[in-house]
Amino acid sequence: MMVDGSMLSFEENVELTKRIVGMAHAGGVCVEAELGQVSRDLDATADEIRALMTDPKEAREFVSETAADYLAVSVGSVSGFYRGSIKLDFDRLAELAQSVPAPLVLHGGTSIPAADARRAVRLGVCKINVAHGLRRSFVQGLRRGWDTSSDVDDPRTLLDSARLEAKEFVKCRMRLRSGEDRD
Repeated sequence: MMVDGSMLSFEENVELTKRIVGMAHAGGVCVEAELGQVSRDLDATADEIRALMTDPKEAREFVSETAADYLAVSVGSVSGFYRGSIKLDFDRLAELAQSVPAPLVLHGGTSIPAADARRAVRLGVCKINVAHGLRRSFVQGLRRGWDTSSDVDDPRTLLDSARLEAKEFVKCRMRLRSGEDRD
């Protein structure tokens, strides 16, 4: 389960997350919480992105107080297809990995370059979310199916094309961990 109280104050985020963790753990469900904010502004400046980053000291306290199983942190990624170039703060990420007693997660992974994603994994990131890329590949598959199929009246044909495109996107992103995709 994912709980995102990152837009709340630290104290409110702790209280919300503790409540969700208590309910989820009672049912045997793991919880991913979020501290720091991943910008949704595709034109955000480096200073605006930096201002939203996760504080390593707060992160350790947050996980200790909430018992969250995973922690999504902000170290410079942007949600969506960022117009600039992503510059992850690897020093901050390394400090977070050393100080936080939970596996780390990055949101806004679609625009993270492959080499940086691999480096983040080596530093302790266990999951990188790429929802925007997955959605875009699905829609591109729908379009391709529409443009190439002789049977556009059957939605199964279009969905097959969309699923195939999304599957290829996922396979490509999964190869990042093994380094098979070398840039």
